[in-house]
Amino acid sequence: MTDFLAYGTLSIPEVLATVTGRRHDDVPARVAGFTRVRMRNRVYPAAVEEPGAWLAGRLYLDLDGATLARIDRFEGRQYARRRVDVEVDGALRPAELYVLREAYRSVALAEPWDQAAFAREHLPAFLRMCAEFRAEEDARAAQR
Repeated sequence: MTDFLAYGTLSIPEVLATVTGRRHDDVPARVAGFTRVRMRNRVYPAAVEEPGAWLAGRLYLDLDGATLARIDRFEGRQYARRRVDVEVDGALRPAELYVLREAYRSVALAEPWDQAAFAREHLPAFLRMCAEFRAEEDARAAQR
């Protein structure tokens, strides 16, 4: 079982539940050395390295390998999953974090991503897209 630090759209529990098909226990957490930025022509953000920065998010607890593999497919090629140490209640613990790959760095903007604006302007459409992704994943799994 693995913990996963979400900092963008997946940090909204309803989004992760729509992608994975179930709710996951979570706690607030943060990781040093990263920041969250807007992406050009995208409604979702990316994590990029930034010395001295802290990236806050939701730490989802005890995800199994199949769930992480599904999240890998949802995140796509532009993100790499990295093992990092996150801070929870003053203690460090290992977790997975999706970081923008260097090959896609030109799409990252030097502007912070606004989760409240995302929720106001894009959440319903994003949830529909997530439900379509889950339906495709479920259909693919049923064929195996």
